[in-house]
Amino acid sequence: MQNAAGLVQCYLRVNGYFTACEYPVVGVAGRYQSPVLSEFDVLAVRFPDAHENTARKVRAGEQITVPDPALECPADRTDILIGSVCDGRAEFPSLDASAVRLALPRFGCCSDKEAEAIA
Repeated sequence: MQNAAGLVQCYLRVNGYFTACEYPVVGVAGRYQSPVLSEFDVLAVRFPDAHENTARKVRAGEQITVPDPALECPADRTDILIGSVCDGRAEFPSLDASAVRLALPRFGCCSDKEAEAIA
């Protein structure tokens, strides 16, 4: 695992997400093709009301509650993050839309039709 992906994985776990790094998206392949269509550097799932069960930390008399507000985690819905993690300068790499379209219904977050629109 890349160092950057490991750092992202730790950050998301501290914030109540279940994570998988370097997650392969497997599809139907031809005779001489790889069945792996793509690979997500990080895939994370956070379930509803997880914020009520996460730990509180105290540092220098200040109480810090996870999750990090910058994540804007919905308290009443499942949150799924699919990401590409790169070392170096920040960029917005594109994810393979066909891989996203296959992965979302497999996690039960939406129907095939909804995944098509999201991807």
